Amino acid sequence: MNKKIILSAVLAVSLLATAGMALAKKPEGIKPGTQKIDWNLSGAVMPVPLYGSGDIIGSDTASKLKVNSDKDSVKGKMKGLTPNTTYTVFISNPWTPYVCTGWNVTGAWDLSFVAESGAIGTYSHHMDVTQASNGTLTGTGYYIPAPSYTWVIDPGSYVSGNDVVIKLHFTAGHPSDWASTFTGTIDSSGKLTGTWIDTGVPVSSGTITTLLGQALKNCTGTTGWTGLLTPTIQPFTFTTNDKGDGKWKVKIKDSDVEKPADFSVWINEGGATILISDNATLEVGKVKKVK
Repeated sequence: MNKKIILSAVLAVSLLATAGMALAKKPEGIKPGTQKIDWNLSGAVMPVPLYGSGDIIGSDTASKLKVNSDKDSVKGKMKGLTPNTTYTVFISNPWTPYVCTGWNVTGAWDLSFVAESGAIGTYSHHMDVTQASNGTLTGTGYYIPAPSYTWVIDPGSYVSGNDVVIKLHFTAGHPSDWASTFTGTIDSSGKLTGTWIDTGVPVSSGTITTLLGQALKNCTGTTGWTGLLTPTIQPFTFTTNDKGDGKWKVKIKDSDVEKPADFSVWINEGGATILISDNATLEVGKVKKVK
């Protein structure tokens, strides 16, 4: 056989073997049984205020958290924190993100109807409103200077996201076919603003602003610290260096909790929570074979 062919075959086998070893090589820096867990700024996952006051932007992505189920260890490699500062670590129960979606306008309101056409002037009305789970509105109201002028909220009134539509007709003081439609939004402070038009004589239209009342966000999730995972692991501290870096490590033994154990890690400084980890699970360790 040609020597060149033999040499090429040997070289090909060697390259395949080397490629196989490269593919089988374990990722550097990650030990068997280890999970990487993400950090969150406290204000990103809990209600603001109280949370978010001590957050340090970027510390959540710069810092690392690893959980090794085989060694029952939890390790933090913290970066981007305040230099030469002592922080407290809380091994805590799991949590659910605090999420706000949409608004709820249920409650008592005083609204200023400013007519810019028709019967020009300012007319203040009181409204008691109830919002259903699907966003539809019901309620009653009256003209504040003359409470005998009453009205009701009609079908077709609703809240959707930041948008509000309120349709009403008078039940006393004006003919029952005298109706108004308010179309507006809820601003960041929970106030109603927008425009209105009625079918009165003369037809009037203008703007509406809030004198009294506030919409509240529809929110779900954990609103505060979830408590220690186990009293056997009390809060402990670490101190950052001149660069704002620090390390810590803790073991969660079988005697501490029943595995698998779900938990989270909270970092505090000066009485404020600044970092909250994603929920992690300490799995049941590998069973060692008896030789």
